[in-house]
Amino acid sequence: MDAIKNFLGIETAPPFNPTDFIRDNLMENKILIIGKQTCPHTRQINNIFINGLQETPKLIDLDKMEHPEHSNLLFRDLVEKTDRKATVPKIFVCGEFIGGGIETQKFIKEGRLQKLLAACDMKNLSRPDRT
Repeated sequence: MDAIKNFLGIETAPPFNPTDFIRDNLMENKILIIGKQTCPHTRQINNIFINGLQETPKLIDLDKMEHPEHSNLLFRDLVEKTDRKATVPKIFVCGEFIGGGIETQKFIKEGRLQKLLAACDMKNLSRPDRT
């Protein structure tokens, strides 16, 4: 099939492994939000981190990934390996999946998120086997 697409001049996406993509981003970012800027919950959580907690998360906007098929693979992989909910945002702190918007707000109200952030040592973060 790729040979036909190449012959017709149709660009194909490069190989993409969603697990490796997430693992690499988790290793490089204390806070990782995967969502959509068009989603009010994604925007709200992003703003809470920036304005309320003075932390700058890495936001991966599924709608703005270079290859739409990568976005679809990534989202399906995340749903399968996290909470099995086909919703955004998906929030990771210090390599751990903490949930979506509601769960994150609960973590903040209980003070658990602040403790997790304070204890996070990105230099000693081991490579997670799971996303």
